[in-house]
Amino acid sequence: MTIAPASEFAQTSIAAPGIVGVDWEERVDYARLRDYRLARARQALEASDLGGLLVFESSNIRYLTATHIGTWGYNKTERWALLTRTGEPWIWDFGSAAKNHRLYSPWLKPEQSNGGNNGLQGAIAPTSGLPQGTA
Repeated sequence: MTIAPASEFAQTSIAAPGIVGVDWEERVDYARLRDYRLARARQALEASDLGGLLVFESSNIRYLTATHIGTWGYNKTERWALLTRTGEPWIWDFGSAAKNHRLYSPWLKPEQSNGGNNGLQGAIAPTSGLPQGTA
């Protein structure tokens, strides 16, 4: 078996955008992506008669807040986010996720990432006080 010299292998010198961060080229600019999504949501809100957007679906929460807790959290109705005409996004999430957002999502104000559990669709008894505490 003959091995071709390295000079015969195709090489590229153009950017190769990808999700893996590197120090030698700009790939995905996540700060710009977050700003773009929030600006689009604000633009849609301004074009409407609504005072704010209250979202419950995980993809919409991610769009407004740039937070994600995994696909296991989809359609649990335990997460929600709020965007008003004049404010920054708020998120209510599972307690541990809310703490994680406060620690690792500096684009969110810490006081606007709250633990909120309203009973896991009836799995937690109302007598626990969780639904009342969420309200």
